[in-house]
Amino acid sequence: MKLAIIYSYILSLTVLSRAQSKLRNSSKQQSSRQLDGEVNIECVVSEIDGLFPPEEGDREESIYGCASDEDDSMYFFNEDPATLLGENFISGETLLSVSLDAFTSDGLIDVEQASIPGSSTVTLLDENSTRRRRLTSTGIKKVLVIRVESSNGSVAPFQSEAQMANDVFEDENNLAKRYDECSNGKLQFQPATGNGVITVKTSESLNGMAWSRCGDIALQGASGITRDYTMIICPTAVDFGGAAAWGTMPGNISWYTSTYASAPIAQMHEVGHNLGHAHSGKGGITYADPTCNMGNRGSWSDSGSRYCFNAAKTFVNGWYSEYDHTMDPSTQEFDGKMYGINAVRDGTISTNGKVVMKLQGQGEKDLYLMFQRKAGANSQIPQDGDKVVITEQEYSLGVSSSWQAALGEGESFSFEWGSGSSEIKVCDINLNESYAKIVVGKSGQVSCGTVTASPTSSPTRNILEDELPKCQDVPNKFQWSATKKKTCKFVANRLSRCNRDGIAALCPVTCAETLGKPCEAFDRPTSFNVQKVKRTCQSAADAGLCNKNKVRSFCPIACGVV
Repeated sequence: MKLAIIYSYILSLTVLSRAQSKLRNSSKQQSSRQLDGEVNIECVVSEIDGLFPPEEGDREESIYGCASDEDDSMYFFNEDPATLLGENFISGETLLSVSLDAFTSDGLIDVEQASIPGSSTVTLLDENSTRRRRLTSTGIKKVLVIRVESSNGSVAPFQSEAQMANDVFEDENNLAKRYDECSNGKLQFQPATGNGVITVKTSESLNGMAWSRCGDIALQGASGITRDYTMIICPTAVDFGGAAAWGTMPGNISWYTSTYASAPIAQMHEVGHNLGHAHSGKGGITYADPTCNMGNRGSWSDSGSRYCFNAAKTFVNGWYSEYDHTMDPSTQEFDGKMYGINAVRDGTISTNGKVVMKLQGQGEKDLYLMFQRKAGANSQIPQDGDKVVITEQEYSLGVSSSWQAALGEGESFSFEWGSGSSEIKVCDINLNESYAKIVVGKSGQVSCGTVTASPTSSPTRNILEDELPKCQDVPNKFQWSATKKKTCKFVANRLSRCNRDGIAALCPVTCAETLGKPCEAFDRPTSFNVQKVKRTCQSAADAGLCNKNKVRSFCPIACGVV
């Protein structure tokens, strides 16, 4: 939906009686001052992004709001304010002083009127200004949850005050627990007062009311309560324009329809916007990154969506700054271990271990990578668990990131960097110790040597970097059991061993006659290049690449050919 339509929606549904009251009594407002002889309102402008549930597809919408310095009440614009705000606009850091004459009768800021010389001024706030609207990514934050319901309680959120307190602060999967786990305890949310939840009643009809008006009622009723962050919960009768929630980016306010207010994925996502993060996409689809809460690919249940953020968001948040690493792959190399985030809290990370890495770009964008261990804080990651995931993003808040690749053991990713190309290789993945051994450097100059997989329940995960011909037994030892490594010569001593799961793929020549199949009928045991990424047969099949002739030839079992 285009911005003009969005603003028409806001204009037609929002009756900002709070704003109109401020217009009628503006001379009494402490935030007002004289501008060319007229009283004006001062507010800080922020982008407000919507999160849409799965049934809405990958719909993406945003509008702009202007938060009053006095009480956090929010003014909206009657159309896209880009021309008014100018090219130097920074969300959450731009102060707008606007004449009361530039407001519509419905309390909206009229962009055309505000653009008339003398009607408004737009200034960037100083870096240390306390008026900047941004929820910082570390520290203890006091949260106030505001329920809005009708005077007689007949129209109300599904959740009681006690239930919302449980769903935000107390149960095992909520806003407070998720951010505590994901940030390694560096960002904590605590109740602003009592159990952190209050109820504001209104005599206005909530049926069909715009979410922006519901929010204004909530903020008016909660004035005087000190907090760092505000969550507003509206009944399902309130019109959210199809969205599950809205949040300022950056900022300190989010709005939720009751249906999704208890869903950790919605809570995590909107607070991510408050921290200043934009969406996390994949393949040009806005919400498609399955490794990050700034997408929407996780479970929408109260108990689901236990996972964190991608490498770009994690790096910018600074939660693992003691274990991050920045390098230029065109001039530097890296050979070491990357650990899942849980290893830091568990105390199992090695002295030189890394959690998140930034590959410094020579243009506007950088690459970021981390090992997304599927455990603990990341135990419900929708896809790409236990892989090294690569993300592209500018080193900045407010810009979208893009998933680039997810590498399993033995796989690599090549990319253009400066005047040449560079490469990331995953040499080994050790799930018991929660690390991936990787090397980064110039393409053609990066080598793992001979790598054998860590013990797993099935020997099919043994990957060798050397690319063997299709019909050749692997020359190295492979994991036969949790404690023993064997060779194909060992298998040849008792050919019944070929019937063991995965062994024929490692020893196709040895096992071909025993199993009565040509060696070409077995999956290739080594990694091979597909679309610039080194893949195993299973990862190629999982990625939907069996339509490629090379993949079908190398991987007849994984692709269902035989």
